Amino acid sequence: MKKIIKLVILTLAINITSVAQDMNSLSQSGEVTRAGQTTMNFLLVGVSPKIAGRGNISASIGSGVESIFGNPAGLAEMSTSYQAFMSVTQWFADIKYLAAAVAWNTGNYGVFGLHVISIDYGKIKGAMLTDPDVGENNYILTGDVKNVGAYSIGLSYVKQVNTKFAIGGTMKYVTQQLGQLTNEDGSVSDNNQGKLAFDLGLRYYLGWKSLNLAMTMRNFSTFVRYQNESFSLPIIYTLGVGINMMELIEPSLGENNSILFSTEFVHPNNHSERINTGAEYIFQKMFTLRAGYEFNQDLLSFSFGAGINQNIGDIQLDVDYSYSKVKLFGGVNRFSLNIGF
Repeated sequence: MKKIIKLVILTLAINITSVAQDMNSLSQSGEVTRAGQTTMNFLLVGVSPKIAGRGNISASIGSGVESIFGNPAGLAEMSTSYQAFMSVTQWFADIKYLAAAVAWNTGNYGVFGLHVISIDYGKIKGAMLTDPDVGENNYILTGDVKNVGAYSIGLSYVKQVNTKFAIGGTMKYVTQQLGQLTNEDGSVSDNNQGKLAFDLGLRYYLGWKSLNLAMTMRNFSTFVRYQNESFSLPIIYTLGVGINMMELIEPSLGENNSILFSTEFVHPNNHSERINTGAEYIFQKMFTLRAGYEFNQDLLSFSFGAGINQNIGDIQLDVDYSYSKVKLFGGVNRFSLNIGF
């Protein structure tokens, strides 16, 4: 089993390193610019206030049902047998994300999870090209585009292999409906596509304090074809390291208080490399404060969040909020409710 664990870690590390080196060399030589080369980019938007509030950090810290939206391996650290999650994300341009997930910890048989994400793009006006010699704008409006939206539904499974190592993944069906396109000749083209995609995550505790190494690969899939062009999904490789700083600052307070800190290296296939760093302070297992920063982003930068954690009988209740600053668009607010029992 130890050999298998080492092989998985080594394979992911080589994969991330080789892809990063190849894409960096291409970018520096001017042979490729990765912006705008992926589709279904709604998969890049986080729906968890906990993850977003600490700078989109999810690989090496975080646990429970919300790990489905970050590193599935975090499901193995559920504190209850069952958990349910619901969230709303008010994105810019009147775009709204609704998400829900449930998880079941069976013990020796692993943890199972199910999630659904729905994206409402609001009203979108359609247009049709006209003869270049007719009119000034070269197009006419055709009214509201119907059936526009995006969805993701998936099944997750995670296994705690031993006290140090957990590995798991998510199989999901993602679809994006962009309505119909009216061509210049009057014909209509369908712009609705669906695809099967996979997430993989692992977390390994190194044996010193709570220091751990984590790796994830998200949205792995084959190409999606629109009209005459093919596009990849936004595949993201992440390598992160995390630790509970309270173990170093004041171990005597570590039972009910924690300061989770993490830094993650992120390699997307549609942008240059990024580094995210963030922290989460939990006071008396009742109140949580979060903050983080995403480097080398076009729009995102700092974020912060807060949460209230209460036990009502045998029910564990978490209410969380996060704010992410978005250049040019103001900010993004997220709210969530997490119930464990």
